[in-house]
Amino acid sequence: MVEFDSSAFLSGLEDKRLAVLRARRDSEQEQAAVAAYLAERTFEGEKSRIAVEKAQIDAAVSEELLSRREFQERQLKLEKARVELTKAMDQLAAARTSGEARMAVQRITVETAEREVHTAEEAIANLVVTSPRDGIFHVQENPQEDRKLQTGDTVWPGLAVAEIPEPTSLRVEAMLVDVDDGLVAAGMPATCTLDAFPERTYQGKVQAVSPVAHEPAWGSQRRAFRVNVALASVDVERMRVGMSAKVEVEVDRRPAALLAPRAGLQIGAESARALLADGRAAEVDLGPCSAQECVVLRGLGEGTALGGGHAGGS
Repeated sequence: MVEFDSSAFLSGLEDKRLAVLRARRDSEQEQAAVAAYLAERTFEGEKSRIAVEKAQIDAAVSEELLSRREFQERQLKLEKARVELTKAMDQLAAARTSGEARMAVQRITVETAEREVHTAEEAIANLVVTSPRDGIFHVQENPQEDRKLQTGDTVWPGLAVAEIPEPTSLRVEAMLVDVDDGLVAAGMPATCTLDAFPERTYQGKVQAVSPVAHEPAWGSQRRAFRVNVALASVDVERMRVGMSAKVEVEVDRRPAALLAPRAGLQIGAESARALLADGRAAEVDLGPCSAQECVVLRGLGEGTALGGGHAGGS
C-alpha cells in the first residue's frame, strides 16, 4: 500500500553487516587464541603433575639406602615439584577464567552487531505498509498543499497517510462557516445529497459539531466548524470515501415565513437593515438565515423591492 523512504537505513545497513562479519571473525580468532593458551597451560600442568609423581617415587626411597645429603635433595626436589604443580594449576585456572571473560566480550560484540543489523532490517520492513484486509484504499490530504499526498511528500508522526474504512462506518463531514456559529447542534436532522448522484438523498442526523473553527484549507483566511453527520443508512454501492456531498440541516421550521435575500440586507452585530430599491433603509428583525436568504420577522412586507431582490413568502 505505502512504502516510506528507507534510504537513511539502507545507507548504513551494509556497514552494519560488515561489522557483523568482522565481529564473528574476531570472535573465531579470539576463540582459537584462548584454546591455544589453555592447551599450553594444560600441558604445563600435566608436566608438573608428572614431575611430582617422579619426585614422589624418588623421595620414597628409604633414608637408610641413601646418603643423608642425597635423601634431603630428593625431599627438597619433591617439595619444589609440588610448588610448581600448584603454580601450574593456578595458572590454568586463571587462563580458563580469563578465556571465558574474553569470549564473553566477543559474544557481546557479535550479538550487538547482529542486533543492529536486525533493528535496521526490521525498520526497513516496517517502512512498507501492507493492507490487513481487502477494501478501498483512500489516500489522505496533504494539509500543507491542499491536495492528496503524493510520492516524495514529507510526512511526520501522527499524520494519517491513508485508510481503508469499513463501508458500513461511513459518515459525512461537512463544513459550517463561522458566521453561522450556533445554528447547528447535535441531534438535528440532516439531508445529504451526493454530488455524483444528485437524484437521490440520504437522511441522517448531526452527530457532533467541532467546538473551534478551523481553516478549511492551508493558508485560508476563512474559518469553519466541522460537522459530523451520521447517516441513517449507508449505500455501499454508491458511497465512497472522499466523495463530495451537499448537506442541508433543518435548524427551524417556519411555515409562511417572509424571506429576504441576504444581498438586500445589511446585517450588523446588534441590528439589521433592509436596503430598499429606492435607496432608503429600513430597520428589520431577522430570524434564521441561510447562505442566500434570511427570515424577516418584522419591518418588511411581502413584495417589498430590495436592492438585491424582492422579499417574498415561503
